[in-house]
Amino acid sequence: MPNDTYNRVQSRYGDIAKQSYTTEQHEKEEQIARAFGYSAEDLGSLPEKTNLGLSCGNAVGFANMKGETILDLGSGSGIDVLLAARKVGVNGQAIGVDMTRKNTQKARVSNSKFIEATINSVPLPDSSVDCIISNCVVNLVPATDKPAVFKEIARLLKPGGRVAISDILARKPLPDHITKNMALYVGYTTMAHPAVVQPGPTVPDFVNGHESIQYPEHPSLAIPKSEDDAEIRQKYRPFILDDAAEDWVSALELTTAMDLAAQELQKSNSRLKVLVLYGSLRRRSYSRLVALEASRILSRLGCDVRVFNPEGLPVKNDTEYGHPKVQELRELSKWSDGHVWVSPEQHGNLTAVFKNQIDWIPLTTGSVRPTQGRTLAIAQVCGGSQSFNAVNSLRLLGRWMRMFTIPNQSSIPKAYTHFPDEGQPGDQRLMPSSSRDRLVDCMEEFVKYTFLMRPHLELFGDRFSEREEKRAKEEKLRLAQAAQL
Repeated sequence: MPNDTYNRVQSRYGDIAKQSYTTEQHEKEEQIARAFGYSAEDLGSLPEKTNLGLSCGNAVGFANMKGETILDLGSGSGIDVLLAARKVGVNGQAIGVDMTRKNTQKARVSNSKFIEATINSVPLPDSSVDCIISNCVVNLVPATDKPAVFKEIARLLKPGGRVAISDILARKPLPDHITKNMALYVGYTTMAHPAVVQPGPTVPDFVNGHESIQYPEHPSLAIPKSEDDAEIRQKYRPFILDDAAEDWVSALELTTAMDLAAQELQKSNSRLKVLVLYGSLRRRSYSRLVALEASRILSRLGCDVRVFNPEGLPVKNDTEYGHPKVQELRELSKWSDGHVWVSPEQHGNLTAVFKNQIDWIPLTTGSVRPTQGRTLAIAQVCGGSQSFNAVNSLRLLGRWMRMFTIPNQSSIPKAYTHFPDEGQPGDQRLMPSSSRDRLVDCMEEFVKYTFLMRPHLELFGDRFSEREEKRAKEEKLRLAQAAQL
């Protein structure tokens, strides 16, 4: 296995090194390098085909180099060696070690050199190097040989020497069917060089106990179609797009919330359950469109999102508690960990359509308040100028339902101007604006608060007055039963 791994890595990187060089390829490689902190000046100083876009960091950028000896383990095309040589100047030296001959036959400067060798057996004397760097190479060394790499690092470093490594780490052990798959082992090169890698996934991860392939540009924790309930997906997830290639939600930088959601999924094996309500029955309902955009954000963050359609819900009365739509709404509320409410503002307040839904959700069921302690995010859409009348009323309703309403809120003025005209491409998608950004803020905050609150739901539902009410009912029942004896 180790020899096969070395051969595959050597072959793959050799193929990349001899690829034809197009303007488009050059631009992509520049973008990748700039994303990791390489400056335009640094990149402009390099010979052609030195930057192949294969970095996963910028070790040169944080190694604090001066006039000293630098060793780059797995120097590849030589980008870090040549940049290090410039930094250490004439009083220093930069040495690159690589097992691919094509990579060691590079153009070089007077204070640089390249050695053909593996990084677990470097032909240099003990205590001969001041600083050792490496950029996304140690992860490619077979697991059985990794200890030898670090022994070499310790052997080569001078007393007081230092190490600067940019690399990829696994958060948990990967199963054999992943680690033994050579296409995946060197698959991250797909990011810059799709032509030399088999089509398929790049970065394997594990979510909810299942293998989930995530792509570096647009990571998502959304429920895969293959794992979703077909009936629920059809009925409650109208926000799912047929083609997500141009979805603005997929391009959002949501690192903090995404990491939190991934960790919680791995730990609890349970997604946040979110009920989304909107407040209009119009054919083109802006509260519905905003609710669907909010749902897409939440879905990407790993939530199990269900959108309730208020069409057919009877006006609140005292006789239709058994109506199918009433029961459906109540069951969804009981199922959920939190709600998202989006109402239009009409005549300075909520719409009747929205308030009717809240009226059907019971405040109490016996001595239990089914919404107590759940989180709530609120938003409104306005036909006119900016207003907060509806969200203020939503906040009051949330308090009445004993829900924890997040501090942030979203209000979109002149909502019709935030969507393309009906019939135009993307006419159901929010256009870029500060209002759209605020909606993202709210959904991100909602997820964070819900993760914090969910483990303590029973704690927030434990109230003195309700314990007393329950005790009184039980005592009354006990006395009634005793009287019958």
